[in-house]
Amino acid sequence: MRRPARSLRGLAEIVAALSLSIAPALADPVACPDPMFRVEAPTDAFFQQACAAAQDARDAVSVCGLTLQAPVDIQLVENLSLPLGQCLASYDSDRNALAIIRPDLLLQRLGPGDSYASLPPDIVFRSLMRHEMAHALLYQATQPGKKIPLVDHEFVANALEIGGLDEAARHALLDAAKVDWPPTADVINSSIYMLAPRKFAVASWRYYRARGCAPIEAIQDGTYSFMERH
Repeated sequence: MRRPARSLRGLAEIVAALSLSIAPALADPVACPDPMFRVEAPTDAFFQQACAAAQDARDAVSVCGLTLQAPVDIQLVENLSLPLGQCLASYDSDRNALAIIRPDLLLQRLGPGDSYASLPPDIVFRSLMRHEMAHALLYQATQPGKKIPLVDHEFVANALEIGGLDEAARHALLDAAKVDWPPTADVINSSIYMLAPRKFAVASWRYYRARGCAPIEAIQDGTYSFMERH
């Protein structure tokens, strides 16, 4: 039983690493009204939408000691492919840049039964922006030479993503995800992230709601990791 679990954790870490480290290079980004963001988008309307979503995301995830310390580049794309498959968004820690599928294409990219499909495209777009922005802030908060385990990164990003939804959207997502697990650390693990990422997201938010900032602050200062439990 333990061999498959370790294998799944390893594969999940690979997938998470890819999602956090690969984003297309920006060709011609334009500064938003907020100078902390630059956006490359095919139309002015998409540019304005991305700038607004970036500011909203920064404000939503600036909690528990997380702050945006360096500008972030953002690219709206038609497709976002990783070596292990397609994804909706990604963050590149080396370039402090993120890429997100265009809002008008998001629903086409969702798989059958994906709980995101219960939300309007703009809500999904803003939710993904919060997720990747949380990764950015957590990376910027990490001390040089220190690496935060990827399961911890995903816990923070998912918890703050769902935490940033308004009540109606959050209830729709929770109902669609159908998670009734208790909010314990046992369900915050890479195996669940790999096999059921939306359920992992809900479990992360429930744990965050129950424990508050304590786990996120402990992850930042290196005194706690969910990886050590599994």
